Amino acid sequence: MKKLSVKRQLLLYFVITLSFALGVIYIQYRSYQYSTKLQQDQTEKTNDLNTINQQTQTILQQLEQYVEEPVEDNHEPLATNLDAFEVYIGQFNQRARDAIDVIPLRQYVSNMIRLTRQTIIHVDQAPVDIYNQTFREVEQRVQYIEEEIFRLLDKTITQHQTLAELEARRLEKFNTLVLTLVLLGIVVTLFVALNVSRRITVPLDALTTSAEALAEGDYYINDVDGCHTKELSVLADSFNLMRYNITEAMREMKEKALMRELLREMKLKSLQNQIQPHFLFNTLNVISRTAYLEEAKETDQLIHALSGLLRHNIGELDHLTTIEAEVASVRKYFQIQAARFGQRFSFQTFIDENCLDSNIPPLTLQPLVENAFIHGIEPLDEQGVIIVKVSREKKTMVIEVIDNGIGMDQVKVKRLLDTTQPIVDTKGHSTGLGMTNVKERLRHYYSDMRFDIQSKLNQGTHIKIILPMTRMEGDKR
Repeated sequence: MKKLSVKRQLLLYFVITLSFALGVIYIQYRSYQYSTKLQQDQTEKTNDLNTINQQTQTILQQLEQYVEEPVEDNHEPLATNLDAFEVYIGQFNQRARDAIDVIPLRQYVSNMIRLTRQTIIHVDQAPVDIYNQTFREVEQRVQYIEEEIFRLLDKTITQHQTLAELEARRLEKFNTLVLTLVLLGIVVTLFVALNVSRRITVPLDALTTSAEALAEGDYYINDVDGCHTKELSVLADSFNLMRYNITEAMREMKEKALMRELLREMKLKSLQNQIQPHFLFNTLNVISRTAYLEEAKETDQLIHALSGLLRHNIGELDHLTTIEAEVASVRKYFQIQAARFGQRFSFQTFIDENCLDSNIPPLTLQPLVENAFIHGIEPLDEQGVIIVKVSREKKTMVIEVIDNGIGMDQVKVKRLLDTTQPIVDTKGHSTGLGMTNVKERLRHYYSDMRFDIQSKLNQGTHIKIILPMTRMEGDKR
């Protein structure tokens, strides 16, 4: 549904209200026109009947004077009035051509005019008894006309009263209708006004509340809905986008701060192990050559393994290394541990040669293997086994560290996988780095990496890491 602006909503509301008001005014105007037309028709009809009655009486009197004294002075006014009356009757007949109740009156008037003209002619040409006869017929027609007019006037008055009563009742009903429409219009107006107001105030209140929460540091509030108002929808979308950008910026800042802390800790641990590294390496080399000259081959191999392990561990930690170097370092670590614990455990590696030159952060495998050895194998009474697998699946590299140690419960598994938990104690690790540190460093280098732990008490632990396949091309941070 297309959202309307506040201006268009108010304009639509104004048009609806104006249309309703004009409709009420038009109905009232048409009612007034109807009432006025009825009154005008009744008035015109009454005036016509009164005029006909007066004119017929006047013509009868003038005709009587002319019959008694047939001179020119009496003939001229009679003829003039008769002609004018005949014209008037023609107009009356035209106006009342559709009225049935005046048909007898029209006939009486027509006969009266005809007989009047015959009487005028008979006064000049016929004997007295003839025009007296026609004069009496004129009198009779005038009497008929008078009686018919009285009947019509009485009927008209009765109809007028009836129509007046009907009109009064109709006006009363109309006034009731108008009052109902006005009340309905008020209710509709209030509803529309409240609806428009709600569409404006509710999003504004929500936006204000969210803005206050955001100002107090709550960045995980719900999105604000702009409802059906265009301006508020744009404002709400902009606010939601701003909140999202702030949240993302805060998350990135926290991740960067955590990564800096991890690197700082790694460098600190590295510095702890870098006590005069050249002196330490040179001394180890002298001891190794001495052991070789004394034919202490096992001692020579241990010293050589320790030297290589230390050289790998105190190298630059902010650059990527290869799987081949990581596996070599882990083998040196196990060579040293094998000298300590003898046949209590075995170490197996299954490395896909296609993965040897793949990129990986330094000190990734050794902390995981150390964790499996210290927490899984050392407390075990029976033969322990640690397996390191590196394989390729399509465009990803799969790293697995498997042991048959004492395992761990699901609470500890969830704590290790939870990125919000603090870094666990790494006491006893030669690198000083724990599993959480490794996981966070991998997430820093590979945002789409997968880190999974499967473990059960007394059934061992299986750590599986899936990384994208990348070749050694320098630092990939």
